[in-house]
Amino acid sequence: MKNLKLKTVLFVVGALMLVFVSYNVGLLGGNTAVGEERMNYKQLMSNMQEVEERLERKKTEFYDLNEEVRILEVEIENKREAIDEALAIYEDRKKIEMEIQELDIVLSKKKDELASITGELKRKEGDPIVLSAGHYVVGKDLPPGRYIAEANGGSGNFFVRNDGRSKVSVTLGEGGMREEEYVFFAESGDTMELNTATKFTKVE
Repeated sequence: MKNLKLKTVLFVVGALMLVFVSYNVGLLGGNTAVGEERMNYKQLMSNMQEVEERLERKKTEFYDLNEEVRILEVEIENKREAIDEALAIYEDRKKIEMEIQELDIVLSKKKDELASITGELKRKEGDPIVLSAGHYVVGKDLPPGRYIAEANGGSGNFFVRNDGRSKVSVTLGEGGMREEEYVFFAESGDTMELNTATKFTKVE
């Protein structure tokens, strides 16, 4: 009888121990699951924060690159303006060079005219015509043309008129207010008055 009671008590104690252990094991397992969920949440938040930081860095890089592109576009536009200005200067230079060439031609002609005025003329072939003091008519006494008139020794006045209008009025000779040579155009119908013998040399 005592052995039966002892067995019963041992059985009850064993059952209670089994329930207690099972409860603790279940509790421990539940705590572990909660702990894992907490760990997963923290990891997720950490990952989200890392992604946000990477996104901010990419945004910054994009802004920096966009600013660099804008600066490059401005530089390219400035270069284009500089090239356009250089091309305009080049075109202006070509125009100026052409104008200089044209002015050189005009200057050469003016030098020839000046040479004609100062007596540096190319004398035509043929002997000069010498007329003594007196009155003459171009076309009768002297062929029309361009001449150098110079006193043939001595000095004196030289007049050329046409229809009463004076064309030439100089004093030929050397020294003072006299002209050693005088270039003029003799036109048919002109009248000449010579106060001294005058030599006429035809020029081109």
